[in-house]
Amino acid sequence: MLTRHDKGYKISIRASVLLVFALASLLTGVVAISLHYYFSEKLILQTKSEQFKQTSQQIADHITRINERANNTLSVMIHDTRLFSNSQDNKDILQK
Repeated sequence: MLTRHDKGYKISIRASVLLVFALASLLTGVVAISLHYYFSEKLILQTKSEQFKQTSQQIADHITRINERANNTLSVMIHDTRLFSNSQDNKDILQK
């Protein structure tokens, strides 16, 4: 592996090839994991954003339907004169 010479230490070819292979593998692994994290995070944010938009649209539609029903009920109540009469017969009919 390491041998001492007059000018310093010298690494054998086998050790240098293994070292380069290990560094290249480590670098490849770090890059792959980093890219996986980046794109997974981006995909999750995009998916959650779409789910939030869909949920908020469903809530808005539900509130709109409730509002329309309330408006229709009020419109019927305003136009039905039997509601304002004091007759007991009309109150019995409306309660059924």
